Amino acid sequence: RGGSRPACMAVPQFMAVGPVYLWTEQRLHSTAGALFASALVESLFCYGAERRNAQVQYNATQTAASNRIEFQPLHRLVGPGFVPHVGRNAVALMGIRLWSPYSQDVVYCAPGMQDMPEEARLVASDLLASLVSAMMSMPLAHLFSWAACTPELTGMSYLARAEASCRWLTGTYKKQGAQLLARDLVIRVNYSAFLFTGYRLVERNFVRWGTGTEST
Repeated sequence: RGGSRPACMAVPQFMAVGPVYLWTEQRLHSTAGALFASALVESLFCYGAERRNAQVQYNATQTAASNRIEFQPLHRLVGPGFVPHVGRNAVALMGIRLWSPYSQDVVYCAPGMQDMPEEARLVASDLLASLVSAMMSMPLAHLFSWAACTPELTGMSYLARAEASCRWLTGTYKKQGAQLLARDLVIRVNYSAFLFTGYRLVERNFVRWGTGTEST
């Protein structure tokens, strides 16, 4: 339930992850600037749809009508949870854009990797880097989902929202312990790390086939 809107936004979302990032990096000559631009554009495309999906899922768990929250309009592009949404996108993308070249040194030194094809070593490097970025982006992903389903945040300042978000995040894991943290990390890694690794594989080959050069 509620997944049709995020699915429809997948095309512009990956346009932000790929073409928007590459275009911005070429003009700014800055990986950090391209990461922020890509994450921001991705959020402008997807925040409304993903917020609605989170609200639909939340209401589906509430048996009492009084506990259900009102859906926010899809055309409202910014609201509670937008900042962690942008942060989630940026951190998740850092794996294949920022850290993968450094993880190649680790992968290339691993036993048996010297005998692997170059493409296999690049995929392994992307996956290793994406595992780290997936784990780092997990708290931001949860903060977005919580904020999207917490109407009380709407009237707060950004500072008050940040304080409330930190209290909720630390309180949740302090109360429910390492088992919940481990579960959330595994779920995030299984989704994000493999998704970005696969995307980078496709993008790398498209760039190679189209221009004869390798995108970094």
